[in-house]
Amino acid sequence: TRLSDNRNHTGLTLVLLRATSTGLAAEACPLHGLYRANGELTLHSYEQSHVLQSQEERHDWKNMFSALTMEWRCDRFRAWTDCGEPAPCPVTDGWQTAAVTEIHPGEIRVHFPSGLDDDWRLQTEGDCYRVERESRGPYWEYFCRLASE
Repeated sequence: TRLSDNRNHTGLTLVLLRATSTGLAAEACPLHGLYRANGELTLHSYEQSHVLQSQEERHDWKNMFSALTMEWRCDRFRAWTDCGEPAPCPVTDGWQTAAVTEIHPGEIRVHFPSGLDDDWRLQTEGDCYRVERESRGPYWEYFCRLASE
């Protein structure tokens, strides 16, 4: 029975170590996963500082804000958009280097060593994050984690 007790103890230790390391990995890679642009939230932010003239213009902007998908790993990301083709259209040239430089409650800072973009200050909201965009006037672009990841 002593051997059986040791095996049970070893199994429990392995489960606890796995749970602990999974928690550490999530902390070290807080963005890991697939995120889809949230057109409704982004459009709402955009409309705070922009006047859209018609429902058609609003519809076009919402579609544009909804097209981007980003896939994050610990040290890289890639992005693509739905462009009406059978296969998605890449936005990045394959995987791009990205480094999480700071993690604070409600905020993650990301550095792009390749110079692909300025550093991002992401604000987290549940399963979503938002990044401030200065092009076309300031607004927040929202991305939400896809459930399948």
